[in-house]
Amino acid sequence: MDVKSSCHQFLVLSETYYPGWKAYMDSTEVPLYEANFSFRAVTVPPGRHKVVLKYEPLSFRLGAYISIVTLLVFMFLLMFLKENKQ
Repeated sequence: MDVKSSCHQFLVLSETYYPGWKAYMDSTEVPLYEANFSFRAVTVPPGRHKVVLKYEPLSFRLGAYISIVTLLVFMFLLMFLKENKQ
């Protein structure tokens, strides 16, 4: 989102706050707050800024790493078994 503010304000989004969301302002990570018990909010200083929200949960990254390692082990085992059969 492109945001223009004349003073310090909160940008409140009516999307559900959930762990794993990260906020970036002008390519720098900034704190993301829970607003009104369920929404997401970011403080915006005066001026023009670009605000980006990304869903980057730790569980997804861990799952991806585990899947890659498992695939590599599986491929290694297939190659090892194929070598032993010949």
